Amino acid sequence: MNILIKLSLAGALGLVSVAGAAQEMKSGNLMIMDPWVRFTIEGRPAGGYMKVQNSGAQADKLLSATSPLAERVEIHTSFMKDGIMKMRPVAHIDVPAKGYVELKSGGLH
Repeated sequence: MNILIKLSLAGALGLVSVAGAAQEMKSGNLMIMDPWVRFTIEGRPAGGYMKVQNSGAQADKLLSATSPLAERVEIHTSFMKDGIMKMRPVAHIDVPAKGYVELKSGGLH
């Protein structure tokens, strides 16, 4: 049985430092590790990257994310189509039991 968790990344992505890194955050068995945001011009979309680790014995799902610094936060995956890199939104990210998923440039983010 999957545990459905809505993580607020306010602590992780909302406290961005000068270097673009942020604080780690835990919700239930999910831990946000090494979060960082690529700086952009104000008002432009930004990409957030991190590792989501599940210390639980059951698989889990990351359903959504929020940040006090953004009107909305979307979770996407990147893929190559006809030689062009594209993105599409995902409904959730599966995080395996006792495992992790890395959100990074060119993949889930």
